[in-house]
Amino acid sequence: MSPILPEKVKRSKSGTKYLPAVDLHERRYKEARNIVINTIQESHATGISRIRFITGRGNHVNQNGEQGVLYKAFRSWLSDTTIKHLVQSYIKYDGSYVVFLKISKESNSTDSYFDVSVIKQEALNGDIDAQFILGLMYLDGNGGVKQDAAEALKWLRKCAEKGDISAQLIIGNLLQEGTVVDKNVKEAFKWFKKAAEGDNSDAQLILGRIYLDGNEAKQQDIGQALKWFKKSAEKGDDSAQLIVGELLYQGKGAKKDIKEAFKWFKQSAENDNPDAQFTIAKMYFDGDGIKKDIDEALIWLKKSAEQGVVNAQLFIGNLLYEGNVIKNNSKEAFKWFEKAAEKGNLDAQFTIGRMYLDGNGVKKDIEKALKWFKQPAEQGDPNAQFIVGNLLQEGKSVKKDAKEAFKLFKKAAENGNMGAQFTLGRIYLSGNEVKQQDIGQALKWFKKSAEQGDVSSQLIVGNLLYEGKGAKKDTKEAFNWFKKAAENDSTDAQFTIGRMYLDGDGVDKDFEAALKWIKLSAKQDDTNAQLRAGKLLYESKDMSNGNKEALKLFKQAAKQNNADAQIMVSKMYLNGDGVWRKNNKKSLKWMLRAAEQNNNTEAQFLLGKMYAKGNGVKQKNIEEALKWFKKAAEQGHFEAGIIVDAFV
Repeated sequence: MSPILPEKVKRSKSGTKYLPAVDLHERRYKEARNIVINTIQESHATGISRIRFITGRGNHVNQNGEQGVLYKAFRSWLSDTTIKHLVQSYIKYDGSYVVFLKISKESNSTDSYFDVSVIKQEALNGDIDAQFILGLMYLDGNGGVKQDAAEALKWLRKCAEKGDISAQLIIGNLLQEGTVVDKNVKEAFKWFKKAAEGDNSDAQLILGRIYLDGNEAKQQDIGQALKWFKKSAEKGDDSAQLIVGELLYQGKGAKKDIKEAFKWFKQSAENDNPDAQFTIAKMYFDGDGIKKDIDEALIWLKKSAEQGVVNAQLFIGNLLYEGNVIKNNSKEAFKWFEKAAEKGNLDAQFTIGRMYLDGNGVKKDIEKALKWFKQPAEQGDPNAQFIVGNLLQEGKSVKKDAKEAFKLFKKAAENGNMGAQFTLGRIYLSGNEVKQQDIGQALKWFKKSAEQGDVSSQLIVGNLLYEGKGAKKDTKEAFNWFKKAAENDSTDAQFTIGRMYLDGDGVDKDFEAALKWIKLSAKQDDTNAQLRAGKLLYESKDMSNGNKEALKLFKQAAKQNNADAQIMVSKMYLNGDGVWRKNNKKSLKWMLRAAEQNNNTEAQFLLGKMYAKGNGVKQKNIEEALKWFKKAAEQGHFEAGIIVDAFV
């Protein structure tokens, strides 16, 4: 037997005796859900276009101390895959819902449930129920009458003027939207206010929004907005509860009160509002107005994410991906990112692209990575444009397309991507993927990247300006760019500005500044800087304990096979410079290392002299000396060549 109860339900604020009604009171959750699904299927099949479901307000507490759940759960039932395609819309009232079904125009349904002639006569006789349903029939153009917006409005107004809240709400919506009848926001506001004053929670929510926006009221009034939102919230409207929470959290319309805000957010979340669930998850996560509770945060975060809130899906994905707060699970993270990505979230699409690119949480797949990166790239994301450009330029696992890559680099560069600006600079500098080399364009893009702090670009800009390429030579401006790079720890730049201070090139000469910057470069294991700083200290008469520090720097470079540094270490041990006494053995060791490992002609020549004179060796050895002079001479050492010729 059908659960529809025609004519048995008395007129109330939220329905009419002419609407088929289903009373779900005292039904168990599963039973009530099945009744709703079966009723909607049966009603659609028989041409009934609207049904009233009576759930109660959900305020009743049973003997187990549990609050009624039907009113809260009802909307989720309408999303069931077996009926969601049949449901057009619904209106929520206090303790009930009216569901409107999609009735095909081709079906020629006349809503046989209604006897139109009886309804018309009773409407003319002043029956408020008949007037209400006749207005709805004219509005939809079913039940045996043609669609007629003016006629619908006429009958609905008759009900509304008699205090019918449902009619007041419908008229307000029609006049506010202005799609079926002429738009009239002033009159819409009047009807919404009447319905709200009649204690209708939907009207109270709408009135709150009107006062909040100030569009249809004389001006924005957040205090009035909060008043009406609270009335709706107190009746259990989850959207109103969420808004009340937001206003109190921000201190709008009332004094800021995070604890009170949380109370309203929690009520909304418990009423299954996904946005409120996400909000309290973040509050638990941050300890914002409440005690920090990661486990509780995750419970609400998951509820919100499962209801399709993209930010919640992204949040869970990031937590699982990063593994800082909860255990890392890249596979599970990928699932949540994918859900958000499929809804068009650019961050999620980018992250999925990165995961496919790296093979993190999913099997590495460059083609799929490219597919996902392309989506945010097409919507103007400069980071995605840069990555797609790189993939197409490299042509690894995807078809190479240098032309398209260049276009994407240009877009990304114009959108401020530093890497793309640098890449574009290199392309113009080499001339490989453009018609011809254009150093002026190269300098322009390198400068943009340099201005964003890219060290390599700062160094290149400095070099181009120093050499006068792409712009007029400007050593002072070049020095400024070298200094920026040096301050960003570029060893090359530190060494360069040290040399410029030393030579007075583009800047006033300053020995101390020169030594400071060259030593900074030396600290980063630049062997040339270590050698240069060592020599500056060794040769300076003004530096106390300079020889000791010089030897330390020479040794650092010598250990990295810098032949000139090895020679200097050898000389210092031979002369007793920077050490407490001479050490011939160590002197010979370092000179041999320079001569043998680096094939350095100067080291070979000096080693020959050491053996010829008996310096740093046990005794003179002309034969060994001649051997090293010959090695140096064979590589073009002039002085060694003269000595060899003299012996021969």
